[in-house]
Formats: sequence, C-alpha cells, structure tokens
Amino acid sequence: MTETRRLGIEHEFFVSSAGRAVDFRNIIHGLRLGQPNLDPADPNSYRLPSGAAVTADGAEAEIALPPITIRPGFTNELRQRAYLERRALAARLPARHAIEGCSTHISVSVDDKLTMPICDLYARTFAPALMLLMNRRESPGLLVRPRPGRVELGGEFVDGERLAAASLFALGSVLACERALLSGDTNSLPPSLEVRLEPAVARFGWYVDRKAFGGDLHEAGRGAVIDTRDGDRLTGQQALELGWQAARAALGQLASRDESVLVERVVAGERPLPCESAHISDDPLPPPVSVDASPYGSAIATRQRPVAAIAPVMLTWDVCVFLLLDRARGRTAFAAVPGTQLSSFLRDLDDGRLNDALAAFLRRRPTGSRPRSPADVRRPALFDELGPRLALVAAERGSDGRPVSPIDAAPGTMRAAA
Repeated sequence: MTETRRLGIEHEFFVSSAGRAVDFRNIIHGLRLGQPNLDPADPNSYRLPSGAAVTADGAEAEIALPPITIRPGFTNELRQRAYLERRALAARLPARHAIEGCSTHISVSVDDKLTMPICDLYARTFAPALMLLMNRRESPGLLVRPRPGRVELGGEFVDGERLAAASLFALGSVLACERALLSGDTNSLPPSLEVRLEPAVARFGWYVDRKAFGGDLHEAGRGAVIDTRDGDRLTGQQALELGWQAARAALGQLASRDESVLVERVVAGERPLPCESAHISDDPLPPPVSVDASPYGSAIATRQRPVAAIAPVMLTWDVCVFLLLDRARGRTAFAAVPGTQLSSFLRDLDDGRLNDALAAFLRRRPTGSRPRSPADVRRPALFDELGPRLALVAAERGSDGRPVSPIDAAPGTMRAAA
C-alpha cells in the first residue's frame, strides 16, 4: 500500500442520567459540539475543532478520533486524544448526565481489494488473541468487518494502556494478514483455527463469539483450549504468544520499543488480561506527549485566501470537499481531496502554493464538471459543481457481501464512519 497508513478509533458510550439510560440522539443536537453536516451519510455527526467527530450510534454516544498516521509513538497520541475527547464530551453533557464506555472499534487502513480476505483470515488466526487483549469476562465477542479501504475490529471498551496495547496488536496483526495474502505465504501467521463464525449484525462482517472456539474463551482466559484446523491444540496463552510474535514481526519500524513493551507485559502475564481483572477502566491521565493539530480539526475553519474564501462541505475518512467562493467574480467551485492527502492540501493552501492553480480554475468558464463517484476523488481535483455528496461516500457491503453505494441504499440504512 503506497498511501499513508492510518488507524482509526471509535469509542461508544452508554449515556445515563440519575441511573437511567438516555438516548443520546435526543440530546446530541443541543450540546453545541462543533461543525454539523460534514458527513452526508450521518446527520447526527459533528466535527470538532480537535478533528474528532461525535455522533450517535443508535442510542449510544460515539467519539471517532481523527484518523491517525502510523509512526513510532502513535499509541501515545491515541491515548491522549481518547482521554481528552472522553473528558470533553462528559463535560458538555447536561447536569447529572454521565457516560460509560461500552465498545471500542479499531480500524486499520488496507487496500480495499484485500479487506474481505484479510477479515476472513483474521477471524481464523488472530481473533482469540485480540479478544483476550480487549474483552472482559462478561464481554460477548469480536466483530471483524471489511469496510471501505480498512479493516474494522470491534470489541469491549478499552482505554489507557489497554487501548494502546490492543491498537498496536490490531495494527500488527492486520499487517501480518495483508503481507501473507500478498506473498501467498501464511507460514508466518498463527495456526489456522477451528472457529464457528456468525454473520455480524447491523453491518456486514463476521462475529466471533466467546464460545466460537469450543469452550468459553473469556472464562478460561490463558488456559482456554483452542483446536487448530490441522488437529493440534493451542491454549489461550499460546494464541497470545504466537499472535504477538507474528504481529510484532509485521510492525517492523512502525512501533517504538516502549510501545511494544505494553503488549509484551500483558502477553507475559506481568499485566492482567481484561478477563483477569475486575477493573473496567485503567484510564489515568496519559503521559503528556506533543500532539500535532489534526488536519480534520484545522479543516473546519473558513479560510480567506487572496483568490477565494474556502470552507468545508464534506469531511470523512475517505473524502474531503471544500467550497471555493470568488466573490469578485460571483464564481463558485469545489476542491475534492482524498482524506490521506488532507494534511498536505491544507499546508499548501495556507502557504499560498495553490493560489495560482485556484485562480486559474476560477477564471475559467464553468463547464459543469462534477465528481460523480468516489473514483473521481482518488486524487485532488477541482470541479465546477458538487452534486449529491452521498455519491462520494464509499460503498459499504450489504448483507450478501456485495458493495452497495449509500446513495442507492434506502435512507437511514447506512452510516459512514467518521
């Protein structure tokens, strides 16, 4: 994969007031969260100045961190952003309201053509190890979903060091599957397991239940017995060790030594698994790190350039679109940028390096050009018109596994992740 490797985190929370459940959809629009209407597939989404997005996933509150570029030390940024966003949302809630974490979804960017085979391979090799790193004794299981240009892994709510460890393992294990599929050599992966997979609900993918490997994985923990497809058996501990061995090798230089130690301590038993501990959260104030401003936060500001005023009209994981308004000529246009290139686009825009190109386009007589599908915005481009923004949202898989464009789906049936 030649483009920037990214990782995304979505945290979902139960909302309550005086001990009673609250439907977050009923209060989200009164919280003055940020910029609305930038995700055409999600009318509840608000993009914050931090770059994160807050929305409602059913009755639960959801915080989607801005996509994070993978580089050594990225888990420190992850922890800090997650901590600050959770604290900020809790502070915005009405009096006597509270939030409690209920799930974590980790997304790793991969070639879109590989999302399905990676998910299938992942569920049969790495799933029990990630479940042990994320899930508590009472947790149900793991979601493994092929999403547009990324693999999504959904388990129990984790924060602090557990979030860092689970995210690093998820990244390395997805990369290991990707490498094995591209090379045709699966010898570097953990053994293929006997597993009973079920269809995921709400969105296409697979659900790996805690009892999908025979016994109760969360109850037995490190001592769980897992059958392999070639007739051997692994313990839960061996699944952890073999999974981390393969994930660590695939990470290469993408993780620092300090980050790897977080996983190694859990695998070695120096830190408890979530199913071995009564503590739901280990979310102390993370160590302070220097975190660059997210381009997704910077993008929401209206920019006054010599050639035009520029403001966002769409900001999603995949696609970012900006309105260009040349008041002197009464001319409008649109700049569309892949999410992976948002940072460089804004930097060039703010430094004036795009002034000549934008001015030349705005002087040109409009031809009615417009982006009509995600394929038209795979690289930065200028257009005269925009058309339905939903047409630019990447297709999600329907119940049969076939891609369905959101614009062709029934209203309200699909929600794009931030």
